[in-house]
Amino acid sequence: MTSPMQRHMARVREEQAKGQAKEKLDQGTKQDALDSATDYPAFEAIKTSLDQDIKSLGARTQGQERNEYREKTLLPRYMPHLMAYKESGEEYANPVLVAVVMWLMDLGRIGDALQWAALAIAQNQKMPGQWNRNLATFVADSVLKWAEKEYKAGHAVDPYFSAVFVKLIDWPVPDVVKMKYNKLAGKMALKEKDFVSAEKFLLMADSLGDAAHPAKVSTDLDKAQKANEKAKAEKDTA
Repeated sequence: MTSPMQRHMARVREEQAKGQAKEKLDQGTKQDALDSATDYPAFEAIKTSLDQDIKSLGARTQGQERNEYREKTLLPRYMPHLMAYKESGEEYANPVLVAVVMWLMDLGRIGDALQWAALAIAQNQKMPGQWNRNLATFVADSVLKWAEKEYKAGHAVDPYFSAVFVKLIDWPVPDVVKMKYNKLAGKMALKEKDFVSAEKFLLMADSLGDAAHPAKVSTDLDKAQKANEKAKAEKDTA
C-alpha cells in the first residue's frame, strides 16, 4: 500500500511529465512533429495533451478569451503535428485533426477549416463523444451559419458556401441540411434575378422539407415562378 507522501510524489511526477510534454510540443523540432504522427507513444502523448487543453479551453470565458487561446496557444501547438500527419500519409483516428477543424471554424477561418475538414471527412474522422452529429454535418452547419450571417450583412459568401453546397451530394448529412442550403441558394439567386436557378433551388428546398423542418419558401418560390412564367410568355409572343 502506498503512503500519502508516495501518492503525492506520484502526482507531482505526473504533472511534471505533462508539462514537459507540452514544452516539447511548443518547442519541438520537425522530427518531433513527425514522431508524433508516426510513433504510437508520441501520438498518445499528443492525445493526452489535447484532452488537457480542451478542458482548459472549456474553463475560459466564451468569446475573446477562448478565441485568443485557440489562436495563440492551441493552433501553434498542434499544427506541426497535423502538417506531419498529412505529409506522412498515415490514416488513423486522430482527434487532433477534428479539434483543429472545430477551432478554425470557431475563429471564422473558414477557408483553413475547410482544407482540413476535407481530409478529416475523407478519412471518416469522428466527432467527440458528446456530439450527436457527424463531422460532415458539423462542417456544413457551421458554414451555413456563417454564410447566413454574411449574406444578411451584405457580404459575399463564396467561394466557401458553394464549395460546401456541391459537397452535400456526397457528404453524409441529413436532408434538413440540404434543404437549408437550397433555400439560401434560392434566396441569393432570386436577389440576383436569376429566376430559373431560384426556382430550381427553392423547389428542391421545398421537397427536402418535412413536417418537423418545413422549408417555408412558398413566397420566394411564387416570385420566381411568376417571373419565369412572364419571361416565357414574353418569349412566346416575341
